[in-house]
Amino acid sequence: MICVFNGVAARDYTTLGDAVLEPISCNTHLVAAGSYELSMVHPIDPEGKWRLLIEDNIIKCPVQEETIENAYTGQEMWIYYTAGNAVLKDDPSDPEDVQYNEWSADTDYVIGSRVLYESLAYRCKYFDPSSGQRNVPPNNSPWWVQIPNKTGGGNVVASLPAGTKLIWVSGQYSDTWWEMSTFGGVTGYIKQAELTGEEHRTQEEVQPVTIRDQLFRIRTADADNEAMTVTVQAEHVSYDGNGLLVQGAEIALASPAMALQLVQEGLYEPYTYGSISTNLTSTDDGTLTQSIKNKSLIACLLDPGSGIVPAVDAAYKRNNWDLYILRKLDTDRGFSIRYGINAKGIRWNRDRGDVITRVIPIAKKEDGADLYLDDIYVESSKAYLYPRPRMKVLRVEGQVGKDDGTNTETVWTEETLKAEMQRQAEEQFTVAHVDDVKMEVTVDFVMLGDTDEHKDIKRLERANLYDIVKVSDPRIGLDLALRVTEISWDAVKERVTGLKLSNIQRNAGQSISGFMLVNGSVSSASLSGQAIDELISSAADQAVAILSD
Repeated sequence: MICVFNGVAARDYTTLGDAVLEPISCNTHLVAAGSYELSMVHPIDPEGKWRLLIEDNIIKCPVQEETIENAYTGQEMWIYYTAGNAVLKDDPSDPEDVQYNEWSADTDYVIGSRVLYESLAYRCKYFDPSSGQRNVPPNNSPWWVQIPNKTGGGNVVASLPAGTKLIWVSGQYSDTWWEMSTFGGVTGYIKQAELTGEEHRTQEEVQPVTIRDQLFRIRTADADNEAMTVTVQAEHVSYDGNGLLVQGAEIALASPAMALQLVQEGLYEPYTYGSISTNLTSTDDGTLTQSIKNKSLIACLLDPGSGIVPAVDAAYKRNNWDLYILRKLDTDRGFSIRYGINAKGIRWNRDRGDVITRVIPIAKKEDGADLYLDDIYVESSKAYLYPRPRMKVLRVEGQVGKDDGTNTETVWTEETLKAEMQRQAEEQFTVAHVDDVKMEVTVDFVMLGDTDEHKDIKRLERANLYDIVKVSDPRIGLDLALRVTEISWDAVKERVTGLKLSNIQRNAGQSISGFMLVNGSVSSASLSGQAIDELISSAADQAVAILSD
């Protein structure tokens, strides 16, 4: 049933609400990591239900049934809560005082010396034996840098407000410390005394979430007195998160789980409408780097150029206010379609113009000159499919001898920087898939009809967002895996009316996102025309010069 609720007060949305609607039409359109909207036409009925179709009220309607897996499906779980504000740390130990030498004017100090002066610790940064440095108290000299006078205690990996739910990972680590994980995938250590409550979940109880109905908040409602109808436009309630701003979040070489944690910690007000969870753990590769200030929560997640979801090519699922950032699965559910089928209701768009088969990563040597890999470029495993090389320059942010962005005192060496260049270049193929023919397929099931002629295509009505559909044509050597990226749904007839399949990533110019790499290190997206000709020509000239040496 399609229902309407007063959207101001908190409600029990499992009920039929304030009225059961009888719309002429009600359709939703869902885009992967993008918009989720509802459009409805409702009669101006004598019962006056149409009067409830006003801005900010909520419509509940059936959607395509879908199951959302989580990181703990089928596992036994113990859940605890933080008794007050607490932190997770990366080391289960308390800080201890460090016993440095007390300052003495009669002692010769050298670079690296550590002393205590007026209860503060200092490290000697410079040394000039002719300066009488030893007679200068540390806090009066730029040669001395203040340092911590405590050691241990671990680094904070997550700040937790009171009442935060934590999942037992390995139980009691010591007499006082337990290893726990947030529902956002961040794992660390917390003192047992800071936990309260205990909830046990059996394997049978920890099951995937099944979606059947979703809530949409009315954005506009326009009455047509001549047609005696009201036309409603609404957006999924998850967009309520657009009203929450992140005051600040400094993300430096963080894993997806850590990035999500930092974004939530940076909110002016916590996200209490629902939960944000992920199965991308804090042990996943730490490559996300970005400085966020006064940006909406949803933009931090979904912005095509800098959001966490497109940056890590994750699946984004919504169950009302509960948000899931999940690892994309390559499960084959048997969906396939032959390329080029000529049928009313199917539209093909195939483009190989932006295909790249060789990536030339370039960073900086210590003297500022361009640094190349020993082999100059990284080549795609699919290069043999194309008659000529298709090259792209990838500018990698980094210089030998400069800070490597790890928030430590380490700097890039030629070896470590080349390894980073190699990694980023390979990700152009493994993550951004710049070596694939770009293809989109749009299927309109209403136009296709119900004939047996295209029953294989009709099976796609059962496909969910992010499902894989194989597109092949042996005649031209075409074999692509496309994902379902858009779904149109008729909530009155409760059927899928259209799909879009695509292998095009909608982030950072359809290339790898700058959010994913160190300091926004992708400074060139897939280029075309004169710009790419000039870049390739310049890179090729320099490459020839290197090879000639």
